Amino acid sequence: METTPERKVKLRGQGLSATRPRLELLQILENDPRPQSIEEIISSSSGKLALSTLYRAISELLDAGLIETLVSPDGKTLVETTLQATAHHHHVFCKGCDKAIDIEFSDDLEKNIEAEVKNIEISNGWKVSDHSIEILGICEQCTVR
Repeated sequence: METTPERKVKLRGQGLSATRPRLELLQILENDPRPQSIEEIISSSSGKLALSTLYRAISELLDAGLIETLVSPDGKTLVETTLQATAHHHHVFCKGCDKAIDIEFSDDLEKNIEAEVKNIEISNGWKVSDHSIEILGICEQCTVR
C-alpha cells in the first residue's frame, strides 16, 4: 500500500495538486482495492467526503488515469484504483449484495480471448480498444444468509 507522500507524488505527476479529498479517496481505494460503490466510499470516509466533493475527485482522478470506474449489472457505478493494478483483469459481481471482486484469467485464456477479439475486429470491421468480462454469481456471505 502506498503512503501519503507516494500518493502525493502520483497526483503531482499527473498535474494534480494533492488535495485532502483526492488523497482520502485514493487511501480508501487502496485500503480495500476491490471495486467500491459511491455509498461504500462515503461510508469509509467517516464523513470526511461530501458527495459532491467525491464526485469531483472521482472525475479528476479518472481523467488522470489514477482510478477507473465500471458499472455493475444493476447499474451502480463502482470505483477502483489503478495504482495497484498489475495486470488486465475482470470482475465477478454478487447478485445478492452487489459486491464486486477483481479476478485475473490465466495467460493462456487471456491470449485466447485476445485472439477472439482480433477475429471480431476482422469480421466486423471494428477497432476494439478494450474488453471486459462480467461474471455473475452469489458471494459466500450471501450464500449462507
